[in-house]
Amino acid sequence: MLSVSGSLPGADVIPLTPAAGALAAFQAAAASLVVVLVPVVLTWVASGGGTTSWLEVVQLGTALWLLAQHTGLAVDGGHLGLVPLGAALIPLLACAYAGIRVSRSLDPQADRIASGASRAQPTPMPRSALVTMALTHGAIGALAASLAATDLARPILWQAVAGPTVIAALGGGLGSLAYAQGGRLRAGLAAVPRLVPDALAGEVRRYLAPVGLTVAVQLGAGALALLVGLGFGAGRVIDLYAALGGGFVGAAMITLLQLLLLPNLVIWAACLLAGPGFALGTGTEISPLTSTLGPLPALPVLGALPDPGPMPGYAIAVVASGVLAGVVGGSRLLRAGERADRSPILGAIQDLLVLAGGSGLALGVLAWASGGPAGPGRMSQVGPTPWLVAGTVAIEVMIGVALVVLVRQVAPALADALARRRTRTP
Repeated sequence: MLSVSGSLPGADVIPLTPAAGALAAFQAAAASLVVVLVPVVLTWVASGGGTTSWLEVVQLGTALWLLAQHTGLAVDGGHLGLVPLGAALIPLLACAYAGIRVSRSLDPQADRIASGASRAQPTPMPRSALVTMALTHGAIGALAASLAATDLARPILWQAVAGPTVIAALGGGLGSLAYAQGGRLRAGLAAVPRLVPDALAGEVRRYLAPVGLTVAVQLGAGALALLVGLGFGAGRVIDLYAALGGGFVGAAMITLLQLLLLPNLVIWAACLLAGPGFALGTGTEISPLTSTLGPLPALPVLGALPDPGPMPGYAIAVVASGVLAGVVGGSRLLRAGERADRSPILGAIQDLLVLAGGSGLALGVLAWASGGPAGPGRMSQVGPTPWLVAGTVAIEVMIGVALVVLVRQVAPALADALARRRTRTP
């Protein structure tokens, strides 16, 4: 009979952590796959099935589950790699909660801590369990890829392994941190910076909040721009819904798809405000200077796009949102005070470069994650250009931070000059 610690009485310890990690991977994969399959099956049932068999429906849902984990689907003439970022949260959260559960199950003090009988700190998930969880989740992805392959779409095998493996590692690690912080995912996210080595901890703490605030301002401006576009294009959005038909179920599924794409759309709108804009197919461009459109996917939310043709001259002023984000982030950075180990000039230059570079890099990564090929032909290019977004945002943020530093340096000098002038006046 096994003891509480998972070992035979009087025998050496039998490690159960790999088995626990593998079980957590199966639970997370099953939970997230069910969430993805439910709307697909409901749509099939509501439409009467047609000539599509239930096996083909399951294969389609499995392919979408893999796509949510950045697994491309090879189709004739190209491949589908545009990941709805809202859908990517489903397997990530499933792995995070599985990480919380397996961390609790492997903590010998879990029950005593929960009952208040012990003041010991919760123990994070052992590394071996996290590694096993990630590798098992990747193996499940490979199995799913073989089952989901059809004549119309074939998951790319190496991505079907790499994507789920990374998702499980990130989600399971987050769940482990969350359990160590009391079981809350927000607390787990807040604990991520503590993983940085002590030699770099001070630098990370100094710049993490300003960079995060700068990116948040830019994404907030993008969300506002998207709402304004939907307001002006409400008529086109309604007409597109009517043209699609499908009744209540069809409208509900289209709305669900657009909600899953909402993070992508917000990032695209932020890239539009930054200046580079984004593409919706080869040869298209939506930027503050022009709107060049071709045939578009049948998504009602695209009714928010501006009419084709040159944009008004004043539209270029939207790039000020990046400068404003730099001002906000620079102001937050100044609250941290000047660096005591460096001269004010060198410290200001470092703050300027790190904040601008970090913000540009963050938006560039988001631009990369939000775009990708949406099919063969002209739809092989969808989304922003990451390197262009990163460079443009870095320059705009640098201008905003420079303005803050300039005001901070010039304002006291002007105040001193005015004070001296007043003392000289009889």
